[in-house]
Amino acid sequence: MKTWISILLCMIMALSLCACGGKGGDDSSSGSTKGEVEISWWISYATEKEVILQKLVDDFNKLHEGEYEVKLVYGGGYPETRQKLASTKDKENLPGIITGQPVLNAYYAGVDSIKPIQEFIDADEEDWTKGVYDTVKTAFSDRDGKLIGWPLGVSSAGWFINIDMLKQAGYAPEDLTSYVKVTEAATAIASKKIAEYGIAYYYTGMDLYDGITLQGCDFLDNENGHKADATKSVITEGETNKVLKDFLKMTGKLYESGYAYTYQANIDSDITPAFVDGKIGIIGATNSYAHKLIHLSPEFDWQFVPNTVINEGGKYQGYALCEGTGTYIVDNGNEKIMQGAYEMIKFLSTVENQSYWCSNTGYIPYTDEAFADADYQAWMTANLPEAATMQQTLKSIPAELRGPYVGLAEDVQAACRNMIDRVANNPSEDLDELIKEYAQSIDEAIEIDALRKK
Repeated sequence: MKTWISILLCMIMALSLCACGGKGGDDSSSGSTKGEVEISWWISYATEKEVILQKLVDDFNKLHEGEYEVKLVYGGGYPETRQKLASTKDKENLPGIITGQPVLNAYYAGVDSIKPIQEFIDADEEDWTKGVYDTVKTAFSDRDGKLIGWPLGVSSAGWFINIDMLKQAGYAPEDLTSYVKVTEAATAIASKKIAEYGIAYYYTGMDLYDGITLQGCDFLDNENGHKADATKSVITEGETNKVLKDFLKMTGKLYESGYAYTYQANIDSDITPAFVDGKIGIIGATNSYAHKLIHLSPEFDWQFVPNTVINEGGKYQGYALCEGTGTYIVDNGNEKIMQGAYEMIKFLSTVENQSYWCSNTGYIPYTDEAFADADYQAWMTANLPEAATMQQTLKSIPAELRGPYVGLAEDVQAACRNMIDRVANNPSEDLDELIKEYAQSIDEAIEIDALRKK
């Protein structure tokens, strides 16, 4: 009798486990022992920023205990993250959120794996987006003005300047109104032996990418892809070609003279420490790198200047492009996970959380309320006072000032980076042939993107 009772109990337990263990289509199951909907967030940040972001995630999880649990997972760089999204066949294995760049917003707008955040905003009774600067919304919107992603950190690429060296060279930060002026100042710093090198470039190509755009020139036809899908590159034509050559000639001259630091040097382990040690007068980066300089405590005054037009008199001289990092909701087929992802993004947009994030990273708040927050103002005044100018610039950017709108914008950026790399290593490079070669590489990328959409 005892044996039969034991067998019966075992059968009951087994049936119970079978009933509870499988997903069975229950989209609230996430593997969490607390019963929350688990939301995986693929990030591309290194440890330093991940630690700061984790604090905000912990706050969100505590606020939504028993409902949502967000977990940060390093997904590799932006290209690796996109490759993972594209190669993951089963939706249920996709994350709830990814970090991405607004420069690639056209790509995110054109793939099935991304759920436009506009759909969640439209269904939300709270109008929490009204205070966001128009240019920031534009950076994350498609051609029709529909928001695809949402900003996490707003920044611009540009230059960190050793102000003491700049003054010795006979310049002030406000003189750096074009790439012409930047190269003149870098030449003066190096030629007068104020520093070993006048300038070091950020290995992204964004200085050229931004410079062409701010000059008022296009990389692509169909109004840089904003009127309709781009069909070809226009860097071999007209004013774009002329301005591009000007940039490459000036850059090549700096390397030929020995005034520019190794082009492929690492910004974190090489360039920034050399700048702090006084070996370089000007370094390329984004304004969010301010937090690294603050931690390293240089023994000189420094300032950030966003990327400029290439030649004086460019159409958008005095403006900057809205760049940085954004968040995108992934369509993984689970409505509760996607809603939780939206709630996480919305949570990060609050004044308190924007202030904390920007004060610890060097990003710029994207609402007046967050910018005016007492904690952020105290940090900014002590560490990055030029953020006030950048905020005003963000608010005044003309609606028509936009980077290329193309699914593979990263290939345009890569073409810029590779052209600079070529003239850095061979200043006598035939520029006509060089530009023609990379025009073809952009055209090939456009063709690939067109095939992807079919």
